[in-house]
Amino acid sequence: METRPDILLADFEGDDWGGWTVEGTAFGSGPARGALFGQVGVTGYLGGGYASSFHGGDPALGRLISPPFTVQRRYLSFLIGGGRRTYYGNNDQGYVAVNLVHDGHVVRTAPRSQWAPDGADHLAWDWFDLADLAGTQVRVEIVDQHTGPWGHILVDQIAQTDALPVPLPSFAERRFRAEHRFLNLPIGLRSPYRELQIAGGGRTVASNTVCLTRGAPDFWVPVDLSAWKGMDLTLRVEELADAAAPQAADLLTAVRIGDRMVGCDDLYREPGRPLLHYTPRRGASSDANGLVWFAGEWHLHYQHVPCNVAPGNENCNWGWGHAVSRDLVTWEELPDTLWPDERGVAVSGSCVVDHHNSSGLGSDGRPPMVVFYTAYGGSNRLSHGRSVDVCIVYSTDRGRTWRPHDGNPVIRNVDRGNRDAKVFWYAPGRHWVMVLYIHNDVHFILTSTDLLHWQFRSQVPGMHECPELFELPVLEEPGTSKWVFFGGTCDYYLGTFDGMRFVPETDVIRFKYTDGSLYAAQTFNDAPDGRRILVAKGQVSGQNPMLNSLITFPIELTLRRTAEGLRLHQNPVAELESLRAGTMSVPDGTMVSDDAPLSVRPAGRLLDIEIELTPAGAGALTLEIFGKQIRLDLEAMELRFHEAQENNDVRAPLVPVGGRLDLRLLVDTIFLEIFGARGRYYTPVRCAFPQAADTVHLRTTGGPVRVARMRIHELRSIWQRPAEPSPQA
Repeated sequence: METRPDILLADFEGDDWGGWTVEGTAFGSGPARGALFGQVGVTGYLGGGYASSFHGGDPALGRLISPPFTVQRRYLSFLIGGGRRTYYGNNDQGYVAVNLVHDGHVVRTAPRSQWAPDGADHLAWDWFDLADLAGTQVRVEIVDQHTGPWGHILVDQIAQTDALPVPLPSFAERRFRAEHRFLNLPIGLRSPYRELQIAGGGRTVASNTVCLTRGAPDFWVPVDLSAWKGMDLTLRVEELADAAAPQAADLLTAVRIGDRMVGCDDLYREPGRPLLHYTPRRGASSDANGLVWFAGEWHLHYQHVPCNVAPGNENCNWGWGHAVSRDLVTWEELPDTLWPDERGVAVSGSCVVDHHNSSGLGSDGRPPMVVFYTAYGGSNRLSHGRSVDVCIVYSTDRGRTWRPHDGNPVIRNVDRGNRDAKVFWYAPGRHWVMVLYIHNDVHFILTSTDLLHWQFRSQVPGMHECPELFELPVLEEPGTSKWVFFGGTCDYYLGTFDGMRFVPETDVIRFKYTDGSLYAAQTFNDAPDGRRILVAKGQVSGQNPMLNSLITFPIELTLRRTAEGLRLHQNPVAELESLRAGTMSVPDGTMVSDDAPLSVRPAGRLLDIEIELTPAGAGALTLEIFGKQIRLDLEAMELRFHEAQENNDVRAPLVPVGGRLDLRLLVDTIFLEIFGARGRYYTPVRCAFPQAADTVHLRTTGGPVRVARMRIHELRSIWQRPAEPSPQA
């Protein structure tokens, strides 16, 4: 396309703000010229003036609003400096930003991340991609709502342009046909980050920033090429300006292509690897997403950074990993469903099966699986300056390959948050429902008849991101049910839902009692027999440097009436019993006291422990599992667990059921899940069990406790064999 002349919107060379609207005091009566009082110096602006919110120092607040203008070029470029406190939503306070506003909503914002300022007020180039806004009217807001240190923003030279204001990096390339299954990447944890891209079919299909090395790698990462089988692909590696960094061409030759994984012969047997909980072969993982049951398989998606272990928000790497199970216990890892691309990184969403092909995306009588995900524009280099949208990919081969929808995005940016779409079929209304997080704990409810076109219906206040909405029958009360509205913290409301509007009938109810080890739960759509199965992200201790989190063991939710009212109960799915390798039993009625403790030495370290206790005068009981102590305060009726690595104290209620205290504990290598009062109270905690400890020990203070029942079930690993038995390239 021919490059057209730039359209200058503001260079702030005048004595006043011209046609711009000024709010507050932070921007003064006109543009700044040089450093203001309290600033050491300002660099990077052009000409003599620039917009500064430092009039009055960091505590001052204000806003500059441009006149409306029509989008006539591909990009909006500008110089920006000052603080880096990112904007999150319309009602967000305490931020500095350049915002682009369209139809009353913020659809672009800068800065894009929360990296700390470097101690100097320097303006650098940034830009918004305006391709989807061509011909529309927009305006620019320069906002200072931050009163703390670096609570100011500096802006200059705002222009519409067809040319990017900074040059893009150069790449070395290696072309190949995807005839083999794996692209094996050598990772060196001390190597510099650089961008890696895979291109095919005329577009970039995958990107990540990775620490490639040409020497002995710390580990290898296998990238499964099955989704691109038979395609002509181009592997691109970024050239770095640092002369000491290895040449990209040398790194390309270190990448191995073959039908086996390299350096992965110890998979699922490494120290610190969870053996009861799902983790991907390699890389960082996070929120559970896209959960659905279809054709005899449980499909688990999750946030995944396959190429390194740094969290994806540090290196703009999040995509979607994918695994399937036939028994909810053992899992087969499939190729990643989503990678970062030109639309941004792929973050939270959900998956449905369009059984009646209402979308028209199915073929040959095969209903499509449809994934809704958040394309987080502006999060990586390829998507810089783009908006945050809801997009879909779909599959007609049981989730083995996925195709982007030609009409993406299905929901253009509503506001800055605009993410985490939870979609499900509402049978009474014969329509689809989407719950979409917008910003500041506000969610929209939308409906559709074809999954492609959506209509706003209502909004739900409260809760933070990662929404979940489902109906549950009340146990032992035929004909009675309630709808459950979840948030990212896993707390919930109970209420009613008519297909378009959720009405809460309770205050927020606490779901878990933990130290932050659990977040972003989601349930499986279409689970057979009306079951409601939930998993979440579980944070783990850093015993294994290649793992940062796991997927919690699947739990089944039921709704039961208690003295407090209706409450969710959660227990491990019954399929757990298939892992049992043996059971040790303590004789019913055994008394444990100060001078008569109880010790059991299981043969294995993966355990499912069931205990029922009757207090008989003791003030407290300590349950020690492989060196980790769980204290039951029988006077305060409280469970306490001190997690030393994070220095957190976890507390949960102890409530008798039928005169007994019951606990169930799932013990993994670096994670512990505790269920109390028949599942009323749930305590998942990260903890690395010392290898030297090998006993389960009970002792009391102040009197005895009667062990009414105690069973210790030894469990097999969910990883019965490595993913590839002969991992050679």
